[in-house]
Order: sequence, then structure tokens, then C-alpha cells
Amino acid sequence: QSLLRRGRAVEFTYLGKADLVRWLQKQARLAGKVISPEAAALLTERAGPDLLRLSQEFHKLLSYVGAEKEIKEEHVSTLTVPLPEESIFRVVDALGEKRYREALAGIRDLLQVGHQAPAILAMVARQFRLILLARELKGKKEPPARVAAQLGVPPFVARKLMAQAENFSRQQAVAALSMLLSADEAVKKGRMDFLAAMEMLVLRLSLG
Repeated sequence: QSLLRRGRAVEFTYLGKADLVRWLQKQARLAGKVISPEAAALLTERAGPDLLRLSQEFHKLLSYVGAEKEIKEEHVSTLTVPLPEESIFRVVDALGEKRYREALAGIRDLLQVGHQAPAILAMVARQFRLILLARELKGKKEPPARVAAQLGVPPFVARKLMAQAENFSRQQAVAALSMLLSADEAVKKGRMDFLAAMEMLVLRLSLG
């Protein structure tokens, strides 16, 4: 009863991307350096929101640049690797935005670092299901907050999906899901290699 009367809940959440960028810029100033906004943004993507990991990656960069005054985006690209989640989301966004060559390169990279084929296929299928749903919600002219809630994604992801929905007709989105189902079946039954199946899928998507 005492706890109910006097206690209070305090939520400790991860900092948002903008706050992480400002934190990195402050750390750079304290170290006598400057980190470009592009480099800071990329580092937050590569390291994630955990401040301990972000600090460790930042100090690696300090050692890497040595006497150089500015930490640049190319320094971050050279020294850090994308998180697996970042890589798969880049792949599905590339597909949704019809950047097919980039999507295929991303799929090859995922396989090379040990990402499992069923997980990649599931994420691609999820993207096209969301694109199809986004098309239907856009036709109903739902407000952005309701769209995000119905898609079950954060608002910034919902905005991306609504933009990607413009790239596909309903028929094309349904056809993509059908092709993914066929690819899944062909891979599971050993009729086709996963990468070959994805290359065929991307080729058929590119032909419209």
C-alpha cells in the first residue's frame, strides 16, 4: 500500500536517432574532433541505440582517424559493419523502391554472413504483405496515425510503406506474394537454389 501511495514508474528508453547524433557530436568535441552529421547518423545505424556499444565503436574511430580532425562517413563505412537487422531492412526497402540490383547484392551479402534463407524470404514476403495493405489503406484515405497502427509499424516505417505502395499496383503486389510462395516451395523441395530463386523473382518483378 505504501508503494502504491508513494511509488512511481520511471521508464528508461533508448535515445532517438537525433539525440544519439547530438551525443556523438558532443563526444567528438570533448575529444577535440568533429564528426560529420552523415558519419554520426551512419554510426548510430551501425552500432544501434545501445550507448555502451556506440561509445566503443566511437572510440575505435578515434584511434582509426589518428591526427585527422574530422571523422567522416567513409571512416565509419570502413571500420564498422551493418547490424543484421539493418541489412535485411535495407534489402526489403530496396525491393519496395524497385532498386533491384541493390536488393540482390544485399541478399548475397546476407547469405555470405550467415543469414538464413527462410528468414530472408519471410521478411521479403512480409514487406509485400505490408505494401499490399498500405495500398488498401491509402485508398481509404486513413489518417497517418491510423495507418501506422493498422500496419503495426512505427510512423516513419508506415510513411515509407505508403510511398512504396505507389510503386506497385494491387495486382503486382499480389503477384509478388504468389511468386514468393512458389519460390519458397521450389527451394524447400530442392528444385531450385535459394539465390537462384530470388534472382528469378527479382527479374520477374523488374519486368513488371
